[in-house]
Amino acid sequence: MVLTLHWLERSKGHRILWLLEELGVPFEVKTYKRNPKTGLGDPDIKKIHPLGKSPTIEDDGKVIAETGLIIEYLIGKYGQKAGLQAKDADEDLKVKFALHHGEGSIGPTVILMITTSLMKGSAVPWLARPLTSVIANQIEAAYPKQDLYKQLDFLENQLKENNTGFFVGDHLSGADFMYLWALQQVFHDYNGFHGAVKFEDYPLLYKWIKSVHERPAMIRAYEKVPEDIPVFN
Repeated sequence: MVLTLHWLERSKGHRILWLLEELGVPFEVKTYKRNPKTGLGDPDIKKIHPLGKSPTIEDDGKVIAETGLIIEYLIGKYGQKAGLQAKDADEDLKVKFALHHGEGSIGPTVILMITTSLMKGSAVPWLARPLTSVIANQIEAAYPKQDLYKQLDFLENQLKENNTGFFVGDHLSGADFMYLWALQQVFHDYNGFHGAVKFEDYPLLYKWIKSVHERPAMIRAYEKVPEDIPVFN
């Protein structure tokens, strides 16, 4: 049975699609739509995994959910030929840190910032928007905005210290795939975070996000499964 990626639109699934293209292994993609009214994922995904998670993969009879585990599994099994595996114990530890940090630290902060951005946007009726905007600004000031800066400062420094254009070692690794989604949200115009982040304050992160979107494997991923293609001005 060919490796299968279960991909939900407007989810974190595209980074796994990018990884599979970089690995060069045969695979197929099954796509799912969100409910246009509720925004919830297709309940059919629960037929694959009881939590209805996306991304989820099927490989050799195994059903694997959670992005960090999927990245670790795929690179561990298929990544040597593609040069994606850690070269030593130090790199391995740094990659494992990134797999946890990406979902456990910067990811929740970005999600909260997206939520507060939506509270200030056109999805809110115009009569209620002044009130929801005040509440959103108070929420941002209380925690997520300052934490976002801390997280971005940390990642910018990681790139500076590594000085290779990658987060770990001198090659693409699990860390790059893990950080993709969060940094897309920060630097892609369609969220914008209402000017909370100044791109010039994070030149290495901005250079990184532009460079990975120029990789042939990333371009193939967007050609294979149409999704809003990020624009980084």
